[in-house]
Amino acid sequence: MDNINVLTYYDGIWKDYCYYKDYSVVGIVISIDFNYVVLVDLTMKELKRDQAHYDVTIQYQIVANGPLLRISGDSSVSFYKGIKKNKSNPMKFPLSVDINLIPGIYDDGMALDIVLTTPNTLESTLNMRAKYYDKGSIDISLNQKMPTIEEMGLEISQHVL
Repeated sequence: MDNINVLTYYDGIWKDYCYYKDYSVVGIVISIDFNYVVLVDLTMKELKRDQAHYDVTIQYQIVANGPLLRISGDSSVSFYKGIKKNKSNPMKFPLSVDINLIPGIYDDGMALDIVLTTPNTLESTLNMRAKYYDKGSIDISLNQKMPTIEEMGLEISQHVL
C-alpha cells in the first residue's frame, strides 16, 4: 500500500495571512487512500490533542507567500493528494494546522454550563453542570431563599443609627 509523507506545521502564528512562523513541526505518514476525516483524526492523534475539544483548520500553500488553500472536505483532500503524488520531495506543500479550543471547553477538558433561574416565588436557584468529556459530569444545584421586604428592612435598620 502506498503512503504519502506529510510535513505538518502547528502551534504557529500567521503573519500577513501568507507566512506561518514560530511553529512546531511533525512528520506524518498517511495511507494514499485517506479522506478528510482520516487526515484530521491522524493529525490530532499525532499532536496528542482531543479532537472533541478543538476546532481544526488545515491549510497549505502551493507557492511561497501565495494564497492559502484550505482543506475542508474530501474534495480538497483529493486535490492535495494529487499535487503531493506529483512531487517526490516530502518537504513540498507542508500542512499548516491551526487548532483552537472550542468556546466553553477548558484546557483540562471541562465544559461548564451555568443556569440561574428566578421563578415567581421568593427563591432563586443556581444550577451548574461541570462536564468532563472523558470522566462524566457533576451536577450542582444551589437554592437561595430571597429575603422578604420586611427582612431587608430589619437588616438595614440594624445598621442605621
